[in-house]
Amino acid sequence: MKKTIITFLIAFIAGFLSMNCSKNNTTTPESTIDQPHAVTLSATDSTATSINLVWTSNGDSDFLFYRLYRCNEFANYLVKTISTKSDTSYKDSLLSPSHSYTYFVSVVDTGNLASQSNILPVRTLGTTGLRMGMDPRYLETELGRTYALEVWIENVDSLFGASFELSYDSTSMVSDSAKVGSFLGGEVIFFNHTEPGLASISITLKSGAVEASGNGSLAVVYFHTIGTGSKNITFSPTLALRKANGANVTGFSSIVLWTSTLLIQ
Repeated sequence: MKKTIITFLIAFIAGFLSMNCSKNNTTTPESTIDQPHAVTLSATDSTATSINLVWTSNGDSDFLFYRLYRCNEFANYLVKTISTKSDTSYKDSLLSPSHSYTYFVSVVDTGNLASQSNILPVRTLGTTGLRMGMDPRYLETELGRTYALEVWIENVDSLFGASFELSYDSTSMVSDSAKVGSFLGGEVIFFNHTEPGLASISITLKSGAVEASGNGSLAVVYFHTIGTGSKNITFSPTLALRKANGANVTGFSSIVLWTSTLLIQ
């Protein structure tokens, strides 16, 4: 007989989860409620923008569906709900390069009980050339939800400061706040200004700090949804990437920008 140690609250899992990819802490003391058998998750292949995932099949007669979750440093997101028991693979696309993610699969039965798989860490491959983008690149969410949008940079050389604006549909989402990312470290001057349809960010190292090169997170911007539809978040033309002497970083004129699409239902 299947015994439970952890009982998950399905409504909580289906929404915006806790800010790290870990097992839910909700428990039922001395519970003897039967739960679904957990599955085992693994990855078979990865590229700069996708991960192929596969998991073992659940054999329970009261199976209802699988839920696949992707987690990054800032939030957990529902990727896909799959109601066919034998459908045990998924290619998660529209990912960001040089990024670490973790995944898990939740098995839900007809009694609305769930069991969680192992937590699987994966990393996408890198690309060539100077790039900036947002993660998640694509997200399906609901009206009234809050989510975190990371602005990242890849293959930058000698970055001292950056400023950019994110343009979005103010009838469907609102920018609440922002925080500095980890790429430039803790010795920075950070400025954030929001107005309807525009989030303005400026990050500069403090005087005497060493310029940064490589890949990383520049900022995290938090939004909440107020309308429905498919909406894009894009970089405005005000983007600037500077060295300590004020010059543009190498490759700035040919920088590749990746946008983010939000489907609000």
